[in-house]
Amino acid sequence: MSLITLLSVFLIQYLFLYHIIIDENNNWFTAVFCLALCLLIGLAYAYFFLRKLTFILMSFTNIFGLMGAALLTSFLNIEMGLGAVVSSAGLGSLISFIPTKSVKNLDLDNLKLAMYCGSFIGMGSNTLSQDYVFIALASFISGLYFCLSGNWLNGFGGKLGTIAFTGVAYALFINFLTT
Repeated sequence: MSLITLLSVFLIQYLFLYHIIIDENNNWFTAVFCLALCLLIGLAYAYFFLRKLTFILMSFTNIFGLMGAALLTSFLNIEMGLGAVVSSAGLGSLISFIPTKSVKNLDLDNLKLAMYCGSFIGMGSNTLSQDYVFIALASFISGLYFCLSGNWLNGFGGKLGTIAFTGVAYALFINFLTT
């Protein structure tokens, strides 16, 4: 039964995307592109639905921790006038004092990393946008990337800044498309 459901969702997504992207020429490239896009979406569904509940719980915690840190750093930067570096460094210092005692279904080390990554988003808020909705969108996108990146690029410098930059870049692109 679940295979039929998955195939029906795949077919609906394929037809929906095909009719969105279809052009006047009705060429084969559009059909192949939509098929590839649907296959990638199907792989993403399979990846997320096969994961355990603890992954989902940790992901939501990390995303909301990242969003909260970004909004708090942005508030300290814009409203309190502390400046970008002092706001991020102050929040990072406070985060470092969170004890890493093990809590069921919660990895506090990853949560602390996510919050520090969020402080990078709040640093650039004064120059990019003083809108808290933009900061929330950028931090949500960065939170998704933080959860998806998992253990990739461990030991390489700049992972958290790259994740923050990716979220801000996508938020700017979404903002550009909607205005």
